Amino acid sequence: MFYTQHEKDLVNRKIRLLESDIQDETIKNQQHVKDLYKLISSLQQHISEIQNQLLDQQHTNDHLLEKIDSNYDMLDKRIDERDVEISDLDSRITDIKEEYIDDCNNSFSSVSEDITELNNKLNPLFENVDILMTEYKKAVNLSLKYTEHVHRFDQGKPRAEITSSYVDKDGKLNTEIHWNDEFVQNLIKQGFTGGSDQEVVQLWLANLLHQFRENEKG
Repeated sequence: MFYTQHEKDLVNRKIRLLESDIQDETIKNQQHVKDLYKLISSLQQHISEIQNQLLDQQHTNDHLLEKIDSNYDMLDKRIDERDVEISDLDSRITDIKEEYIDDCNNSFSSVSEDITELNNKLNPLFENVDILMTEYKKAVNLSLKYTEHVHRFDQGKPRAEITSSYVDKDGKLNTEIHWNDEFVQNLIKQGFTGGSDQEVVQLWLANLLHQFRENEKG
């Protein structure tokens, strides 16, 4: 087959264009490959950084886990200690309650004994007071009867008055009487005698008390 020069030139031109295109494409591909290498390198670097970060994070996590385990052990130990303290406190509270109850019971028993002893001491005093009050009432009645008696036997000329009546520290009833001479002379006329006016009056008073008691019995 025979080609003309023009056809050869066309073919050569196409070949050159094709070679140029291939070269351009090759350059593009090479650049693309370079870009890919760069991207891969960047990715590798990024991956490496991520791996380092993961390692650091893993280390941090391990440290945190160790710390958590340590804190957990410490907390668990502290809880056990707290349980022991609470148990001891409960035991102490129970002991204090029992001791307080015992003290209260002992105090109540002691107070009851003191009250009983006080009552035993006061009851005789109350009885004595009752007796003294009875005697006092008798003395008052005696005074009234005596006054009536004085006015009855002599229109008020002989006169005697009970000025006071009291109980001394020994529990004895004492009565004080004031009288006039006419009263004593009247008693002497009735047969009451003594070494002094006071003895005459005491003899009369004893006789009067005897009569009152006999009247009360009757």
